[in-house]
Amino acid sequence: MSSPASSALTITIDTTPLNVTITKANAQADPTANSAIQFVATFSRPIDTNSFVCSDITVIKGTCTSVTLISGSTYSISITATSPGVTRAIMYA
Repeated sequence: MSSPASSALTITIDTTPLNVTITKANAQADPTANSAIQFVATFSRPIDTNSFVCSDITVIKGTCTSVTLISGSTYSISITATSPGVTRAIMYA
């Protein structure tokens, strides 16, 4: 037994590339001896708030501990350094 055909769906394909800029937070000293490091990620357009999480960020000599929406398309990223040296946060949009 088959059911009647459903109505047509509208699909929009967004071809505009998503860009992101990561900078140190305003209050973050550079360099710092603190193990807690704060960054700000700003996307070129709003994204789904549940789609940007710590696993989207590669951290060298550290661990991402939280990603928090500040407003619109701007997020706060908290990183804990795990060993001495330069801690880097890398993200690909």
